[in-house]
Amino acid sequence: MRKKTIRVLSEENNVYILFYIAIGILCITLLAIGQIFHPATIVGNSMEPTYKDGDIVSTSVFHSKTDTVAVDDVIIFDDEVYGKKLIKRVVGVEGDTIQIVGGVLYRNGIAVRDDFAKIKDAGIASKPLKIEKNKVFCLGDNRNNSTDSREFGEISYGKIDFIVNRILLKNEKEREK
Repeated sequence: MRKKTIRVLSEENNVYILFYIAIGILCITLLAIGQIFHPATIVGNSMEPTYKDGDIVSTSVFHSKTDTVAVDDVIIFDDEVYGKKLIKRVVGVEGDTIQIVGGVLYRNGIAVRDDFAKIKDAGIASKPLKIEKNKVFCLGDNRNNSTDSREFGEISYGKIDFIVNRILLKNEKEREK
């Protein structure tokens, strides 16, 4: 019969093992956080006064198959016309009817009360526009200096990359202007 040998690890080996386990846990945690939260830097002034050029915001990844978007969510999405990511506020979701009359935004026939400027150009929203399934209608908070759904139409869920959670770092130089 063969003798069984038991190998005892030294304390030094235990430290190395614990170190590699800790590094592994840290890497997995960072990867998981990276899949959920992404910082984004605001470029341009189309979301003023809410977000200014250079502000950094916290975002969460949008999953078009499981997540939904609500009115007033701020989203970051791919714009095919300009070939870049845009950030806009959702003002209409699937089933809503959007129209801009006399500079006022109407959702489902009711005037939307907000603190943003009166809208000078209604674009495609000058006539009632019913939002299709899995699509949203967005405007920049700087209503008269924004390229948004009034120009390029509804945004499909598949184009949405992130939902903005909150501001992480304000660009104080821009806020002093």
